[in-house]
Amino acid sequence: MNRRLVIRRAVLLGLVLLVAGCGESSSLEGKVVDGAGMPLGGLKVIARQADALKDYHKLETSSAPDGTFVFKGLHPSSEYVIETWAQTWTTDAKLRVTTAPAGQTLVASPLAINMAIARNGGGVLTDLATGKLRFTVSPDGVIMDSMTGLEWVMGPDKDINYQEAMTWVKGCNTAGGGWRMPKVAELRGLSVQGLGQLNMDPAFKLDPALWGGKIWAEPRDTWSACYFDFGLPDGGESWCYHNDCGSCRVVGVRFPSERGRIIRGYF
Repeated sequence: MNRRLVIRRAVLLGLVLLVAGCGESSSLEGKVVDGAGMPLGGLKVIARQADALKDYHKLETSSAPDGTFVFKGLHPSSEYVIETWAQTWTTDAKLRVTTAPAGQTLVASPLAINMAIARNGGGVLTDLATGKLRFTVSPDGVIMDSMTGLEWVMGPDKDINYQEAMTWVKGCNTAGGGWRMPKVAELRGLSVQGLGQLNMDPAFKLDPALWGGKIWAEPRDTWSACYFDFGLPDGGESWCYHNDCGSCRVVGVRFPSERGRIIRGYF
């Protein structure tokens, strides 16, 4: 066979293999779970190529009842962002992955949705499958926390010093009374980063235009008391003298078992 013809055929074969290789894609297998690791089925799952300026690529699928999903036809060895979409809630949870080489499958880490916000009303959800809200408000204005079991009541939405705050809590008879000043740790448990303007569930109706984010907490000593600042990026504990820091607000807290009792040690 002519040597030149052999070389030409070899070159053509190489080009065919190269073109075939360039057209080969990769696959991705994953799973969507909630914060407790339970599978979330029936969600739209979206894979977006991370670099939108180069050959932008997007695929959609749905998670199976066991939370699993599969993508085929992804660009090999490329960075993708995996996210979900639900009709009744939103979440910032995302998973960044680099896909497998051509012809191979990547088994990704679970996409965990630790927090979701209801599209209607903006409240925090505790059960993504049923849409159960963490906080619910009773007809008499008691805010019930299904996560901690605590009950809350809102004070007046105006500047108040600590002496006035203690007087208000002590005299509050809403839903049977028994209210006390909250501990800093209890207030910290209400802080949800990125929620609303001041990292607080909308069940706690405080006007952010009038309120800087500070809520009074337990006493520090005879002349000063602690407060928690929801307005800081990660929340924050500090203290102030009783008659200063008038920009604080007051809320009362109790466990249901404390209803009707006079709680001592916080006044």
